[in-house]
Amino acid sequence: MKNLVLPLFAFLLSCFSCGSYSNHVTSSYREKAKPSDKLAIVPVRFTYTGSYTRKMTDDKKMNMEDQASKKFQKEIAAGIVRKMGTSSSGIRVNLQDINTTNAKLKEKGLSIHDTYDMSPKELGEILNVDAVILIDIESNQFFSQFEAEVIETGVAILKTVFKKPNIIDIAGIKTGDVKTFASIVDTHDESLLWTVGKSIETRVAKTPEETIAVIKRKLVHLFPYRNYDFEKK
Repeated sequence: MKNLVLPLFAFLLSCFSCGSYSNHVTSSYREKAKPSDKLAIVPVRFTYTGSYTRKMTDDKKMNMEDQASKKFQKEIAAGIVRKMGTSSSGIRVNLQDINTTNAKLKEKGLSIHDTYDMSPKELGEILNVDAVILIDIESNQFFSQFEAEVIETGVAILKTVFKKPNIIDIAGIKTGDVKTFASIVDTHDESLLWTVGKSIETRVAKTPEETIAVIKRKLVHLFPYRNYDFEKK
């Protein structure tokens, strides 16, 4: 009986993984998805909002957003590649290298922000892919990370001086939220194949960067194009 425990656990885990992502795919995905499909992660639409952004110049804000866009694009690509494999829950898809994607867009004279207003079909023609992965992230923060750290440090000092660990507990105070919407769209007929929406609060003890890392893991966990789907066809 003991010999059956691990195989059974692995089977249940596989079913759980498949069920979780399958809740986010559409009927178009079930009809069209193939492991040979070529997908591209286009530049992420990353937007910083909130009271602290009012202190920034437009150039500084745009630069921050561009850097965050490039970073998230790389991390999502790396996460998808790590999940590729031969297990039932492993991802099996032809993912275009993001350097190739960005180079093709640059050749057309398109900036990161230019791509935001382009249709999936237009992007598909430039990138020569069957579908595009579109990601929209909005980080709405009341404080900058520096201000949140100053508050946390100040409270730590007060606790030390007064020797009362519970004098103030602000670690759980909300400092903003990060909203994400991701989708995969067919570039031929622009049908929606997969979509996920997430909103997670940031707190004094949980930075926006840490929250975004959680979102990245969730998106990769819910990403489709699994061996399980193709084994059933």
